[in-house]
Amino acid sequence: MAPGLAFIVVFPSVLAFWLWGLGVARLGSERAGQPGHLMPVLGPVLAMPILGERIVAAQAVGAPIGFAGVAEVAFGGRR
Repeated sequence: MAPGLAFIVVFPSVLAFWLWGLGVARLGSERAGQPGHLMPVLGPVLAMPILGERIVAAQAVGAPIGFAGVAEVAFGGRR
């Protein structure tokens, strides 16, 4: 039990936050935070093969809007 608990504590917790901090330091908070805006899009996409869910019309309309927003921040530049 102890090795499994150590794995759960070290890798998902400590290592993830450390890598997130490195990403923010290199990219800046504006660009590093953009993947968080893709969670509403990626959740239903991952639920399709894992849970057998189906994409509904609202999700099909909202996904391109989410991708467009992230693309605008990532590639749009400053005005």
